[in-house]
Amino acid sequence: MKYHSLLIILLLLGIQTQAQQTADNIARTWLKENQAALKIDANTTFNLRASRKGLSGQTLRYQQTINNIPVFDSEIAIHVSKKNKVSYVANNHKKGITSINTTPSLSKSSAIIQAKNHVQLKGDLTQAESKLYVYHQNGISKLVQVVYMDSKLSTGYWRVIIDANSGEIIASEDISIRRNKHSKVSHAIPTIGFKNTISSTSVSNTAAVPVDATGFVFDPDPLSVNGVTYGGNYSDNSDATNASLDAARSSVTLPGIDLTGGIYTLKGQYLEIRDVEVPSKGLFTQNSSTFNYN
Repeated sequence: MKYHSLLIILLLLGIQTQAQQTADNIARTWLKENQAALKIDANTTFNLRASRKGLSGQTLRYQQTINNIPVFDSEIAIHVSKKNKVSYVANNHKKGITSINTTPSLSKSSAIIQAKNHVQLKGDLTQAESKLYVYHQNGISKLVQVVYMDSKLSTGYWRVIIDANSGEIIASEDISIRRNKHSKVSHAIPTIGFKNTISSTSVSNTAAVPVDATGFVFDPDPLSVNGVTYGGNYSDNSDATNASLDAARSSVTLPGIDLTGGIYTLKGQYLEIRDVEVPSKGLFTQNSSTFNYN
């Protein structure tokens, strides 16, 4: 019985993988055939960032890259119907990117320090990370460090874009949902002589390792799972759980979440959970790879 069950599981996984590869091949073939019409530069490549199946087919999202560096705010979404035809395309890729040096002079940790001083965040940073991108705007291409951060004593969740070679601040903005319209900052400041005011625990030198974890989720929601309408046990009772809601959960694999220094964080290539405003109640981190919550 176990042997036959294993064969069935392997067969289903093989069929699912083949279907995804087929949709990916169809989408990439369409991209190649329409490269001229879309004005896709010869030095541009597209990496499959995410895919999602629905009743009408599969939607695939491709991240534009230059020399394996992602292009900021740029992707192409392609929908492949169940008849294996491209039925919809959302083109948001950047055209006319010039050849640039993709080796940064400004390190990620230095970019975080500079961004914190520029925004003048108070207190220790509760979150801070910097990602390398190719930034293309107004016909000019630059290599940039994009810093995301917040702190315990300041409101907002900030994104600061810094030239990864010259150190110039290109843009900074509070991107939290409750952003005040007066909180945007866009002016540049000198990058020499800034003081390191980040606590020693704010920036980790330990590399994050992507690992698979497991956890309970509603797939897609407890009402659909049980074929019921909202009410009774299936209602928001001040976030209290019950046996019916717990039974509606499914155990799934959480692919590629961060493991750093023995700590598992719900952060990966598909989503990230952030605590971006005061009062800070902490992130979903633990020393176990099993995230089984009600």
